[in-house]
Amino acid sequence: MMPTILLRRTFRFKAFYFLLFLNCGLSFAAEPVFKAGFVAPTGADDPFFAEAIEVMRAAAEDLNIELKIDYAARNVSMYSRKRGLKLIKTYKPDYMLTGSWPGGAKYHLQAAQAAGIKSFVFNAPLLGDEDFSVSMPRKELSGWLGQMTPDNRQASYLLADLLIEAARQRKLLDKDGKVRMIAINGDGEDISAQHRFEGLKERVARHKDVVLQEMVLAGWLKETADRETERLLRVYPETAVIWAASDHMAQGVVDAAERMGRKPGEDLLIGGFDWVEENLRQIKAGRITASVGAHILEGAWALVLLYDYHKGVDFADELGLKFHSPMHAITAENIDRYQRLLEGMNWNEVDFTKFSKALNPGLKRYDFSLPAVLKAAGEPR
Repeated sequence: MMPTILLRRTFRFKAFYFLLFLNCGLSFAAEPVFKAGFVAPTGADDPFFAEAIEVMRAAAEDLNIELKIDYAARNVSMYSRKRGLKLIKTYKPDYMLTGSWPGGAKYHLQAAQAAGIKSFVFNAPLLGDEDFSVSMPRKELSGWLGQMTPDNRQASYLLADLLIEAARQRKLLDKDGKVRMIAINGDGEDISAQHRFEGLKERVARHKDVVLQEMVLAGWLKETADRETERLLRVYPETAVIWAASDHMAQGVVDAAERMGRKPGEDLLIGGFDWVEENLRQIKAGRITASVGAHILEGAWALVLLYDYHKGVDFADELGLKFHSPMHAITAENIDRYQRLLEGMNWNEVDFTKFSKALNPGLKRYDFSLPAVLKAAGEPR
């Protein structure tokens, strides 16, 4: 009898400490690897940043990163001084994500450096020739780790070429055989808008049969793009192509064009940037010609790179300190390949751990391409 009692007590003793160990393990696993903060320059309802942040949250969950998001509603003072400083001082992230939207990146980088917080720039580049005090990551500001941004000039070349070639094929030419185009740009102080328009101008200059009639700023707003498109189509009735610096503004272009009796996708070709879901549906329906994007994934890629850096795998060894993310065009010709984006991608289905070198020691190079993302998502649930 005595051995049985001792056996039971021993079992209970071991079971108790096993459960205690298990609980401690679960508690330990719940601790985030690190804290990251990001202040979006827009409001929460902005189509591009709403999707980009959804992707970031999915990546943060997979990588066990605690992610704090705030919004500045395109208010420069709110973005650079109030929201950014508040996040740095009160949330105290280990890493600060930022971009060179008006008044933002330099201020955030300097404030993060002073607070002992490391930082990373994505989406909108900080140019060294603007201010030598922040010329390169890991130099004057040692905590600024790197910069990943889309090649907006190259992306603009791509969109311009697609629209121009489509206009030629449809013979949307004026009496002199030229393709007449207008451009709806974003914010004149926004470096992304500047680079996209520079790319457009450079591309148009290479085509002798293309006339860029006018460029207007619409502040990234659909309503302003709508109003300006109506005005411009009255001034330039022979317009065959409208290039928009964002998909959100392209939606305003479509609305105005239809009110004016034009037929988007037939006698007027429209393209934009960002891969907004509504615009992908319009491409499928034939009303919008193209959308260039993939930079919607950059926030997630930044978190992957910071995770690896935090774990001792420095992304700079492969990518350097300033580098571009891949950009792709979605058109009627390839839209069927990206049906999941068209239907509304569930980013939680993507396993972002597969992109980390720290978690996949056999991974030799980062692959942030769209096919790799869809593969990591597996079959739709």
